[in-house]
Amino acid sequence: MTNLKFKNMTQQPNSPDRGYRIGSIATPRVFHQLGILVLDGSGSMKEGISARKIHLNQEVSSAVKDTFTLFKLSSNRNNFSFAIVNYDNKARIELDITPATKVDDMRAYDPTVGMGGTTSIAEGLKLAKQIAEKHLSTQEDGGIPKTAVIVILSDGLDMTEQETLTIANTLKSNDRITITACFFETLGGDRDGMNEAASFLKKLCSSDQHFNIVFDAEKVKNFFVASVSSKKKI
Repeated sequence: MTNLKFKNMTQQPNSPDRGYRIGSIATPRVFHQLGILVLDGSGSMKEGISARKIHLNQEVSSAVKDTFTLFKLSSNRNNFSFAIVNYDNKARIELDITPATKVDDMRAYDPTVGMGGTTSIAEGLKLAKQIAEKHLSTQEDGGIPKTAVIVILSDGLDMTEQETLTIANTLKSNDRITITACFFETLGGDRDGMNEAASFLKKLCSSDQHFNIVFDAEKVKNFFVASVSSKKKI
């Protein structure tokens, strides 16, 4: 979906996969896109398993770390920032606005830590809206354009559908904000329930093309990267 442009890099001897030395200079910022990951921390994310038979929350944590690594290794990394909101029937900011150059791709990003309740996407979107508005309200030097992409991930039915739709429609009325969403299928889950949940998530998106169904960490990562880069080179 996007053209990936990575820095030249050499791996240090006996270092982990993320232990690279920077080998090229980042290009100057020409736009500033904020990716806000809105991650389901409800109890089912800890109980459900993916197509790889790994718990969904663990798959999401891996996907976030791998996404951050990709952006940190990009020569266009100066153009992107990230934030994370975790939600169940409440929400919290897990990561406030942070440049892609400074995100931590070594720590865990399990959305269920301190969560585990029911699913209220509205609560997550309320905080995402605050973060997006904060990002867009400040001017960049040289008039560099600023945009925000809100990326929703969920594995189940939203308990606050009408409120969620209202917030999503308000966000979509701003042409500098895009909403994407992915539904994380549970291996062996109730097919009718999953189809209903996926259909609702699609309604929240800026277009049908901004929705996808994911099955494991790799597909989650690919969706995050495609959403946050939004056809711009990373």
